[in-house]
Amino acid sequence: MLSRYQWALEKALPDVRGTLEWLDQAGFTVTDSRGGEHEGFGNVFLQFQRTDMGVRITRDRGQWFCDISPPGRPDYLGLHVLLTAKESGEPDPGHRITAFSQPLAEQLPKGVGWQSVVPSLIVWLEEADRTGSISDADHLWREAMKRY
Repeated sequence: MLSRYQWALEKALPDVRGTLEWLDQAGFTVTDSRGGEHEGFGNVFLQFQRTDMGVRITRDRGQWFCDISPPGRPDYLGLHVLLTAKESGEPDPGHRITAFSQPLAEQLPKGVGWQSVVPSLIVWLEEADRTGSISDADHLWREAMKRY
């Protein structure tokens, strides 16, 4: 039987697989794992840790998600929030899907390449205290989703 990490590597989209491999090479270790090949929908949850930085990779019903716990924060935030903080951008929740016939994105945020974004976010988060930028971006996303 494959470990959950090995199973995730086999099933992952190329960009997700590259990110998993990068995390391993960058000194992150798996501290928690659930799901895998015998889980409904093939769901998997991998939590990585390096010093005071955490990364979670989740596959839920065929969609891949990545969340990061910045240094000094106990919670995990989605890449979309952290990218908004890093780029001083505005939240863009996209358009509502009005028909269930449209397929969901396999990797979120849609159109974001994790292999480049995750390492650059981790470097950015480790360079300085980003608490203010992250709090502002989190607030902006919460407000945007209320309007969505």
